[in-house]
Amino acid sequence: MATRGKTRLFSGDLRELVAEIKSSIPEDKDLCVYGGAQILTQFIELELLDEWSISIVPVVLGSGVLCFGRISQWTKLGLLECRPFPSGIVLLKYKMTRLPADVNLGFLSRS
Repeated sequence: MATRGKTRLFSGDLRELVAEIKSSIPEDKDLCVYGGAQILTQFIELELLDEWSISIVPVVLGSGVLCFGRISQWTKLGLLECRPFPSGIVLLKYKMTRLPADVNLGFLSRS
């Protein structure tokens, strides 16, 4: 597969890649990752996200790819921003918070 410009292919430990990229940019800059369910799930599992955004598109498809794969730990999302657009799309921005394994969420079950 050919790459061009600043694009490069990567295969390996995502923690190492993120550490390498973060060491090459100023500390006051954020790292932005675009991707789908598989990459999002990996970043959540490896605790590499501080926050994330998702756009809700008001179309019911009836089937498709899950937003997340199997995530082994509860992750609380704290809403940082909710921005509606005239098209009906809503952008939701969340802060990530890992919950301790012994937290009882009442009506929610971990099974």
